Amino acid sequence: MPGTSAHRAFNLFLVKIITAVAGVLVAVELVQLLPLGGVLISIAVLAMGLFTFVLALHWWKGVGARNFEELRRGYTTLVLHYGSFAPIAHRGWHQTRWRLPWDYSGCWVLSPQGQVLQPPHEGVDAPGFYPSPHKAGAFELWTGTAWSGHYRT
Repeated sequence: MPGTSAHRAFNLFLVKIITAVAGVLVAVELVQLLPLGGVLISIAVLAMGLFTFVLALHWWKGVGARNFEELRRGYTTLVLHYGSFAPIAHRGWHQTRWRLPWDYSGCWVLSPQGQVLQPPHEGVDAPGFYPSPHKAGAFELWTGTAWSGHYRT
């Protein structure tokens, strides 16, 4: 698929996070040099931290969107063991309560350069969006292992 792979998007996400945190730390030092009261400095630091957190969620959602685009085409370049790309709109897995386990044995796993790392196993559903067992007419994320508390063995 043209464009950035999900694996590369994840690596860029990590670089952005590190850069944002470093920027906040520098900004905190600079704010303390301003002639502001302690409460205003605290508010400024809190605002910067909150802004960075919101940005991080936005960037993470972008990684997920790219991963889902790859999965829609039957492959992935980003292998997760646990996680989700958005605040849990669907219920979390019964064993971890929120961290969803992933199983990529049902799809092609490719390197960022497109080399096959793992072919799909026959008869295994690949991660992706399938008709929901909870809401008629809706689609729900199946991670290959857990589905809102229901799982296949």
